[in-house]
Amino acid sequence: MLQGLYLTGEEAVISLGGGTPMRDINASVIRRLGSVIYLKAPAQVLVRRLESETEERPMLEGYDLVQRVDSLLKEREGRYIELADVIIDVSDGSIADICDSIIKETGI
Repeated sequence: MLQGLYLTGEEAVISLGGGTPMRDINASVIRRLGSVIYLKAPAQVLVRRLESETEERPMLEGYDLVQRVDSLLKEREGRYIELADVIIDVSDGSIADICDSIIKETGI
């Protein structure tokens, strides 16, 4: 799917699942797609946001949510940082505030 997006050449905002960048082939395509923005939040913030969604997220279902989110973040964050052109802290603030930060940091 990512390769298909790359081939179309169309501009788009793409929201990726947390595990997508972990595969080397995906990371390679992500780099070629354009600017990468890592919306960063600590594990405790992610847990708070995900508490009502565990049944919709197979990687979290059946696990202790706090331990699983912490483990996945530790496993993945290095790749997220490696791929990111811009890192935006989304720990707090409204969606509008976060959008303003993205615009300011990227010059879009």
